[in-house]
Order: sequence, then structure tokens, then C-alpha cells
Amino acid sequence: MSDDMSERTRIYLAGDWSMDGVTKQMPQLVEQLTSLSGICTDEKLPTNAHHDQSEVDLTRIEKLDACGCQLLAVFLRALQLGGIKPLLNDMPDDIKEKIQFLGFANELELQSDHPRKCA
Repeated sequence: MSDDMSERTRIYLAGDWSMDGVTKQMPQLVEQLTSLSGICTDEKLPTNAHHDQSEVDLTRIEKLDACGCQLLAVFLRALQLGGIKPLLNDMPDDIKEKIQFLGFANELELQSDHPRKCA
């Protein structure tokens, strides 16, 4: 789900991010959070991050609905709490339109012309 790069890591999110599929995404997201930001599985607070920035690639997402948008927002926030600045990159137009239609554009800080880093 991620590839190490010189200054940042690329996180590939894939599959079904609809109400039917979000629970299947959880183990992979927990693994990512654990490896990237040192979040322990025993619910300790996040420790220092290994990477300052991570690119989040959404090109492999097949389905997305409000549940998936909520999970994406929570995942990005958890990265931030771990000291990582997630950058939404390579977002297909249909995914961007779905996020905007569902009202998550502000939460995910999407711009109409290009991806932007999340605050």
C-alpha cells in the first residue's frame, strides 16, 4: 500500500470505499498508520513520524460513498496527528466529483484545479 521515496512516502488506497467495503480497509489503514507514524496497536498516542509528507494516491479506489469519505477524512487526520502532512495526489476526476458531491471537499481541502495538501 506504500512505496518508500527519498523525502516522502506514497500511500496507495485501493478497492471498495463504500459502505460495503470500508470495514475491509481498516486493517490496511491501521498497518499504514502503525508503520508511518509509530501509532501503537495498544491505543497509545502517536509518536514521532518517520516521514514529513506522504502522498495519498486515490487512483486505485473502485467505489466511494459517504462512508468511504468519512474513513478517508479520519485516516488523513490520523496521519496529521502522527506528524505527517498528507498530500492528495493523482485523484481521478470521478473520485474528486464524488467527494465534492457528498460534501467532503472542504474536509479534504480539495481545489477544483489541482490537489492540495490537507491541513
